[in-house]
This record gives sequence, structure tokens and C-alpha cells, in this order.
Amino acid sequence: MAEITVAGRYRILREIGRGGMGVVYQVQHLNTGETLALKALLAHTGEQEDILERFKREMRAPALIKSEHVVRITDADVSPELHGALFLVMELLSGCDLDRLLQKRGPFSPEETVWLLGQAARALDKAHAAGIVHRDLKPENLFLHRRSDQGLIVKLLDFGIARLSDRDMGGREAKVTKSGAILGTPMYLSPEQAMGEPEEVGPHSDVWAMGLIAFELLTGKTYFQSDGVTRLIGQICFQPLPPASARGSTLGPGFDRWFEKGCTRDIKARFPSVGAQIAALAETLGLPASLLSNTTAPPSLVSALRSYGNQTDPESTVHDPDGAPVVPPGRDGRTTTSEGRGQSARLLRAPRFVVGILIGLAAISLLALGALLRERTKPPADPGKGHSAAKQPPSERRSGDPTAPTPTPPGDATTATAGKPTAPRDPPPSKPKDEKPGLARKRPVAPPPPRPAKRLGPSSYDPVAP
Repeated sequence: MAEITVAGRYRILREIGRGGMGVVYQVQHLNTGETLALKALLAHTGEQEDILERFKREMRAPALIKSEHVVRITDADVSPELHGALFLVMELLSGCDLDRLLQKRGPFSPEETVWLLGQAARALDKAHAAGIVHRDLKPENLFLHRRSDQGLIVKLLDFGIARLSDRDMGGREAKVTKSGAILGTPMYLSPEQAMGEPEEVGPHSDVWAMGLIAFELLTGKTYFQSDGVTRLIGQICFQPLPPASARGSTLGPGFDRWFEKGCTRDIKARFPSVGAQIAALAETLGLPASLLSNTTAPPSLVSALRSYGNQTDPESTVHDPDGAPVVPPGRDGRTTTSEGRGQSARLLRAPRFVVGILIGLAAISLLALGALLRERTKPPADPGKGHSAAKQPPSERRSGDPTAPTPTPPGDATTATAGKPTAPRDPPPSKPKDEKPGLARKRPVAPPPPRPAKRLGPSSYDPVAP
């Protein structure tokens, strides 16, 4: 591509990733020579208020949290060279996210898992103290970064849908997170998020997601197994939650109890903070509490990162600005080596704009199904009265009986029950229609015995009659 300088100070070196809303470039600051990452909104998305506000909150969140475990934002501006696109500049990470590392090498050891999540917990506790809820925690948003001194640190990514306090958002939170909106990646949604209840979302929602992430890192499998979003939402919100051991964990009953406390639908019964949650995990797994404060990564993680490359290298899978991975041609960045991380995991990690549509449809389907089940199981207002009315001939019914359908003349082609489909005028040949009382004497054979008056209950010609 031709050399482009953004805002007069950032020279674009190459494109790292592109998604439905934005594009990320590797750039060099002309004055300092520092290599950075520049994320710019695509022109057509910059006109959408909700997307613009989410982009702005991604700029603000790191400055509010002030943690080395959150990607550092160094600049934000508007670029005439990119057709007036809004952009932000951040540190360029070297390493790969935990999802990719999990796919390449399999489950993490208990020591590795506690160290990784302990690092993420520091950032999340600071975020929650600042009134910020991430709302989209998943292995892809936990990045194992190699420092310049070759030490490792976990960086928390993607605060684009984080919930900020009204003070920090200037009153714009309600515009971005409307009532009933479902934000986040389906596989890690808490029940309150899946039900579209933004007023119930809080730090406890991130605690739920961290419980699922810990299970996945330790077992190599996702806790929820579903081929579709509708079924997944049903599992999260309504179906019984089996213990971790029933889903593949071999860590014993202690881990089952830890997982149950972090992933219970009762938000008040969850761990009070992510820090307390991971400290309890270390104790459950028999690991020293000092591991949580240790800044030196386990040697096995250093070796793993060295073996599986740098995700921000031009030849490696890179991150889509919308949260989904971008796979260079000829490489399958979604190949998995662990059971339970196949097609369903790929489907349920779709870009958020697709996920939003799918989850919306799933929620509507669940509401419609619930209404239908309630209607079918609702008892009649007066069962005894309705039953007796159905057996009464028209002449014996009271005009004020609410259960009595409107009488239908014998020759009328409509069904006797209101609201039922129109019955055929001529009966099928195999089932001749009962003859009218006045025409019985015209038959060439002996007249049949007297018949009772025709009743107005369900008809044999009514296609919906029982």
C-alpha cells in the first residue's frame, strides 16, 4: 500500500486486522520512532451514535482504570487521511491471547491458570472500583504479552462494551446500553446479561465469566455445549447447571464447590470480587497464595509462548477490531487440539453484531415459547360449566352462557365453534354427512331410528377438533 501518514505523525507500516467496524494498523510515530497500534473506525460506522460512543469508552476505560494489566492508550484524534475517521493509538502487544494458546497446546496446569487469572483479577478489581464492568470477558480478551525485558504479563483487552458509570459517560450510558439489549459473547454471558437486564449487570457478571474461563483453561473444554444460540441461552438461564465434574473436570469436589459459587444464578451468592474468587481457586487447588502476587510467570508459560509464536507477527493470526480473530489466507486459526472446542465454540464466538442479532432472535423465541406453554397449561375459567354447556343442545342453553358458541344454521358452511377454520361444504365420500331431519323420509330404505338433535360441539369436519 502507498505510504500514508495519519494526523501528520503516524506512518502506517502494515494492516494488522480488519473487522465490520474498524481496522487496526501497525504504525510508527514520526517524532519518537515508537512502534504502536492504531485502531480506526470505518467511515460508515462513524455515523452510528452507539458505535461511536462504544469506541469513545474504549478510549476512556484504560485511563480510568490505571493498571499495567490494561492496554495503554496513548492518543486519540480524527484523521483527515482516513476520510475523517476517529482513531485511537495504543501500545503494540507481543504475544498471543489465551484462546489461541489453549488451542495450540491444550489445557493449562493449575499453577499456570491461577497465575494468569490472578493477573487479570488485578485489572478487574481496579476496574470495578472505578465503576467499570467489562461485560465481555473471554479467553480471547486475555492477552499474554511479552515485555521488552522478556518477562510476561496478562493484558485485558476490549473495553468497547464495558459499562462505565454515568459520571464517566456524561449521562450517555442509557443511550448505548438500552433496556433489553444483550451485549457480550454468548458462551460467557451471565444470566442477567442473557436475559437483557442491564440494571442487574455488575461486577458479579464478570465473576460469572471468570468462573467459565477458569473451567475452560483447566479442562480445555467450554462448560456450555450447544450448537445454537437459542439452546445456549436456555442452558444459561433456565436449565439445571451440572457440577464441573459432570462436564469434564477431574479436579475433585472442591473445584465443583468453587465453580458452583462463581457460576450460580443467584448474584448475591457469588464471590464478592474477582480477586477473592481467584484467591479461593488457589486455595482449592492447593497452591500458595504468594502465586497471586508473583510477577514472574511459571517457566512453562515462557516456553509455551516461545514455541507458539507472536500473534501480532505478520505471519500469525491477529485480532479483529470487533473481537473476532482474523486468519491470514491458508491458515486455520481456529484449529483445536482439545475436545469440546469445535464447531459450537466457533459459532458462539461470532462477531458481536452477528451475535446481537442471533441472541435477539433467541430471546424472542424463548419468550414466545414461554407464552405458548402458559396458554396450553392455563385451566379454563369454569371447567364444569364449560363441559356441561358443550353437551347441551342449543335450545337448552341460556342466552347468557359465556361458554356457548353462536348457533349456526344447519345449512351454514361455517363451523359451529367461533374462531375455527371454515369446514368444507360437502363431506368426504367415505363419511357421508348426517341427513337433515326433514329429508330422512325420502330415502329409499326404511328410515333410521330417531336421532337426537344435532349438537354444536366439535364437528367431525373441524380440522382442529380433538
